[in-house]
Amino acid sequence: MAEPLPLDSPRWSKLKHAYGKASDIPALLQQLHSFPLGQRYDEEPWFTLWSSLCHQGDVYTASYAAVPHILQIAASRPDLVHYQYYLLPASIESARAVTFEDAPDIPDDLAEAYWASWRTVPSQVLACSQRPWDELFASSISAALCAAQGQAALVEHILREREDDDDV
Repeated sequence: MAEPLPLDSPRWSKLKHAYGKASDIPALLQQLHSFPLGQRYDEEPWFTLWSSLCHQGDVYTASYAAVPHILQIAASRPDLVHYQYYLLPASIESARAVTFEDAPDIPDDLAEAYWASWRTVPSQVLACSQRPWDELFASSISAALCAAQGQAALVEHILREREDDDDV
């Protein structure tokens, strides 16, 4: 599998996110290795990752560099991951493919790792199948599985249903 952009690469400062240069993203991704519970939207590092990488449905070049890291971390401990590890990557892919008309192209140097990380999702779903899933985890991992299979419209449908449920 293609390796994600190293977290210590100077390339991060050339990538963009919602607030400018993405040089702060590697430190946030590093925090994910401790599997922060982050069940609330406003807990770190998830809050900053969401607002930087998938800001109001917009995605950025740094979003594509982050997805392989998030999915790789999720694969490393299927017993500890929670919905955010799948919902953020699925939301990024949905925005890239369906909802954000001005989404930047995936940079050539990031594309191989981006697509390779999606190919790991079916085995991640299988690894997670031995644990209980609440509705939020189930919808998030379902969205990620659909994204991995190139079904961006289904991802968008799942995400929209999730938002409708949150509004109740």
